[in-house]
Amino acid sequence: MISRLSDVFWRISLGRPPTFHRAFVTSLLLKRGCPDISTLNPTHLSRNDLCNFSGMVAVSLPEEGVYTQRFKYSRVGKVNIPFPMSCRGFLYYWTHPDLPAGSGGIRFRITPEGEPSLFSLGKDLCLPNGSPWSIPLHKLVEGNGELLRLLLKDKLVDRNLIGSEYIRALLKLRLKKDSVLLQSLEESFPLCLPQGSVRLHLLSEHHQAEKVLFSFKPMPEFRRLVEPGQQVYAHVRLEVTRRNTPTNRLRVRFRILRVFEQGILLDGEFPPIECRSVVNVSAFKFWLQDKHVALEI
Repeated sequence: MISRLSDVFWRISLGRPPTFHRAFVTSLLLKRGCPDISTLNPTHLSRNDLCNFSGMVAVSLPEEGVYTQRFKYSRVGKVNIPFPMSCRGFLYYWTHPDLPAGSGGIRFRITPEGEPSLFSLGKDLCLPNGSPWSIPLHKLVEGNGELLRLLLKDKLVDRNLIGSEYIRALLKLRLKKDSVLLQSLEESFPLCLPQGSVRLHLLSEHHQAEKVLFSFKPMPEFRRLVEPGQQVYAHVRLEVTRRNTPTNRLRVRFRILRVFEQGILLDGEFPPIECRSVVNVSAFKFWLQDKHVALEI
């Protein structure tokens, strides 16, 4: 490192612009951005756990003196979007009682003046579309690095959870961000709205997960909430009945349990999201039968 810095100073002394090796610049930025944090429990945070990701493209955590586990803010096509400026706060583990235990993850809380004591007054870092930035738990299990070690040390997760069928299925399927793994009809899951469709991977005990695409009818009530290109973050649950018609066709809706905008819970009730069509409906019906779901007529 000393020889590289000497070369930089030599070029500056000659009036030439300094050149930096990409890996060298990245290593400096990474060391600046993320300290050797001690906890992911929001009630145990200290000033020593404060992270500064402002303007950084990628961040890695120190692991026995080596920066290995990398994570980024967002990506459009092949272009990585850097973390916003004034992005100073704390990594912490987030779960919600609405959702399965395996759907938790790491979020980033930006607090006033970087104070951990003001955690409840802060806001979670959001992506450009308004949904929360996070590192899902199954990605931490896959990386098997420092963040997972901290979760186990803080007893925020246990070995049974990270070795569960739910986590194993997520690792095997390698789902995209717009896909959801569902174990039962009663299970709630997160969904960003408005959007045109969602892929559900339906998990059965004795069968491989089946992929079913649900296309939505227009949802003007959510489009009125946000600017074009923005979304709210909702917790939803599938609701399936049979239509009272000669064909007894399925009626599939997504019932809204909770809606968040920029991390803030919105008041009021929202109508269910109606499905326009279901692709691979035979697999969906088989999954319902496998789960012993009795449909109302």
